[in-house]
Amino acid sequence: MHLAALVALIGLIGTGSALLQAPGWIAGDVSPRPAAVARASMATMLLVYLAFGVKSFVDARLRRKA
Repeated sequence: MHLAALVALIGLIGTGSALLQAPGWIAGDVSPRPAAVARASMATMLLVYLAFGVKSFVDARLRRKA
């Protein structure tokens, strides 16, 4: 599980720059390119996956103490 979280973190770092362009797409200032949209959606999915992984680690630690 730790390795999966590490791979997700590396992927998020690699694709996260596309999320910085998203406000321009939403405001209509810039027309989004398909590759950038794909990178932004991948970054979003990896962020959610990583958040659930961290939550799982925290829950396991709390269960062990209880």
